Amino acid sequence: MCSMATSAVSACRPNSRLHSALIGYAARLAAETTFSSADLRQERLSLVIHAGGGLLVLLVPMVLSVYKPQGRTRYGRRKQRVLAQP
Repeated sequence: MCSMATSAVSACRPNSRLHSALIGYAARLAAETTFSSADLRQERLSLVIHAGGGLLVLLVPMVLSVYKPQGRTRYGRRKQRVLAQP
C-alpha cells in the first residue's frame, strides 16, 4: 500500500517502471537495428492502450466535473421544497 509520506512517485506505481523499461528497450532496439513495423507490434499496442486508458481516466472526471444539467436536479428540487415548508 502506498502511503502519503512516500517521496518517490514510482514507489506508488510499480507499473511505471515496467513501462519505462519497455520504452527504453524499444528506443535501444530502434537505435541499434533496422526492423520491420511488425517486430514490436505487441509492445506498441500495449503502450498505445495504456496511454489511451490513462487519457480516458483523466478525461472522464474532467467531463463529469464540467457537465451540469439545466435547472435543478431532483435532489435540489426536493431540498428546496423541504426548506420552503413551514
